[in-house]
Amino acid sequence: MRLDISTDKLAVGFLLGAMASGLTAAALCGAGTAAATCASISGVSAGTGCTSSGMSFAIGIGTGNTVTAGGLFSSAVAIGTNNTTTAVGDNNKAYANGDNNQAIATGGNFNTATATGTKARAQAGSNSTNSNNNTAIATGSNVTATAGSTCTGCNNNIATVTATNPQNLVTNAIAGAQGTNLSNNTATATGAGAIAIAAFQSTNSSNNTASATSTGTFSFAGAGIGVTNKGAFTAIAGSMQVVNSP
Repeated sequence: MRLDISTDKLAVGFLLGAMASGLTAAALCGAGTAAATCASISGVSAGTGCTSSGMSFAIGIGTGNTVTAGGLFSSAVAIGTNNTTTAVGDNNKAYANGDNNQAIATGGNFNTATATGTKARAQAGSNSTNSNNNTAIATGSNVTATAGSTCTGCNNNIATVTATNPQNLVTNAIAGAQGTNLSNNTATATGAGAIAIAAFQSTNSSNNTASATSTGTFSFAGAGIGVTNKGAFTAIAGSMQVVNSP
């Protein structure tokens, strides 16, 4: 009987084995307790929790992580406990570090989602059409950053949120969500209770900027909310301020 195994599959298998061994050793040596590790490259997997397809790779270090990658040169990485990272498309990247974080980069190409901390959520390009180069960065606890989500033709949107929130406060940064042909929107929320929204629920609204800063009290900045046609709006809110433009 002839066994036919391609050189590419052998190479992937050897690389995957080496990577899994190295990651496991690093996890065991770097942490005081044993940590589960998984890796998957182009559909070949080792360990539990990592899946991949196409020319993509997924790596998980820690326990309870779910790591999924698909498409061309997409990557998903999770480090810590009970994190979820998903990168599906071409050249999408999803990264989570900490506990119970979620990073999702789907629905377009060259999107990046980064969630670091505890219960941080970053979502870039999800549920959208032709949504490219979106970036969502969530850092801290109980924070959410969404860029280009549920919109059509949204490009180069950036949502950044940084805060350590009590359970009863929400800090959100949203750029380009629920609109049509939105581009170059930027939303930045810093501090507990800050909310920044750019071009939310608007049509053909471009180059909007929303920035909210809070030191523990509520602040809100919105630019282009409910606006039809193209405009260039800026909304900046400090502590205990509410700004909505236009």
